Order: sequence, then C-alpha cells, then structure tokens
Amino acid sequence: MKKLTQKEAEHAPEWAKSMAVDKNGIGFYHSIEKAKLKNDGGQWWPNNHFDYSEYICGVMTGEKKTGSYLDAINFDATDWQNSAIDREFGE
Repeated sequence: MKKLTQKEAEHAPEWAKSMAVDKNGIGFYHSIEKAKLKNDGGQWWPNNHFDYSEYICGVMTGEKKTGSYLDAINFDATDWQNSAIDREFGE
C-alpha cells in the first residue's frame, strides 16, 4: 500500500500547508501546519476552534484534482495517527 510522502505535494493546491491520512487511508490536504492538527475520531482536525475560521481541508486526488472521494488516493493507514507531514515548499 502507498505511503504518504512529499511527492503528493506536486498536485497540492496553493493553500495546502500539510497533508495527512485518515483511519481509512484517504489522504487530505490541510491549510494549517501539522503542529496545529490533532487526530480525533479517525480524522485530522485543527487543535482549537480558532483555527476553523481560516481552515480548509481537501481530499487528495493527485493529477485528477477533482476533490471527489471517488477519485481519492488511498494510502497505507497502518500508522495513520502519525501520518501528518508539513508540505515542503521549494525555493
């Protein structure tokens, strides 16, 4: 099964600052850094309610860029609780 890596950032929207996998293995882009995320109920959410005012979350669909769960990329969910990674921006 595929592991989440920086390679997935190639098709990330501009607003994406981090990426993570939920308990079902579906990858998501997040508009906040991983330090501001927590996993709860099998999903990743902002640490506090203040972050929700500017928070965006989108399903990873790779080159398709549809945002549809039907096109979602499935990842290895074995260690989903530790899957969050910050996006590395090139110079």
